[in-house]
Amino acid sequence: MRNSLYFILAFLSFSSNAQIVNADFEKWNDTLVPGFPRLEGWDHVKRTGTVGGFFGTWRDTPGEHGKYGLMVSRWYYYDWDAVRQITPINYNPDWLTGFYRYTSTNLVGPNPQDTATVEVYLTLWNSTLNRRDTVGTGSQDLWLSTVYAPFICPIGYTMAGIADSFRILISPSKLKGPGGCRDSNYCSFLTVDSLNFEQNTISVHTPVIAPLFGSFTLYPNPVTNYVVMNNPMGADFSYSVVNNMGQVVASGIGQKPNTILPVQNFPAGIFSVVIKTAKGQDYSLRFLKY
Repeated sequence: MRNSLYFILAFLSFSSNAQIVNADFEKWNDTLVPGFPRLEGWDHVKRTGTVGGFFGTWRDTPGEHGKYGLMVSRWYYYDWDAVRQITPINYNPDWLTGFYRYTSTNLVGPNPQDTATVEVYLTLWNSTLNRRDTVGTGSQDLWLSTVYAPFICPIGYTMAGIADSFRILISPSKLKGPGGCRDSNYCSFLTVDSLNFEQNTISVHTPVIAPLFGSFTLYPNPVTNYVVMNNPMGADFSYSVVNNMGQVVASGIGQKPNTILPVQNFPAGIFSVVIKTAKGQDYSLRFLKY
């Protein structure tokens, strides 16, 4: 049985890192703490939130674009480094994009694999209640990759209004307590680079949703560089990308939880992603490449 969902979003999108300070991680202060270059524009923190951590934060080379990338690591079993930025903003982005490398070793206990995370929070000051309200959030796990790979972190909005501040948190680990990392070495190394906020010209991002997989989604749409097939339910599937002439232009095996499909070399037009599950089901989604 073949089900089809045709979704053509005839709006362009744009990207901007103008409001993310030092988004390419090229600016470092080499004099503040000798031997520990400090990343400019970002707070060095421990994952528990304490400002001032920098024991496991390094300037990594080469960057995905430019000379440097940012490396943060989990060290010993009790804590790990993270970086955070809180900066004003005057629009609601739909995604945070970037590139990363991630390795995870020296683990013990019941957790054979760790993941890094990128988190985004969009807030707006509520003058009536004298508090800051969260209007949008996003979180993306970053799995193992020994080479730079793209990531896309979608941002969902639960309140009306335009955000006036954002917070980005970049962390190399999700494991908790002594059951994760040995107490005598480093365990997880995450390098990130080339961050961008991206936004559709429409006010609310609506991904293509495939009911067959429950919360399976395809985004962004329209797209310029990368399409993400998000598969949190873990269904096994293969896919083929077909142009409007019926020609297969790309194919592969789906990854869990995200399959990233490079489309920057595709010509402008409408493409179908034909998904075939291990159970023999057949499904099709469409996206617009511009």
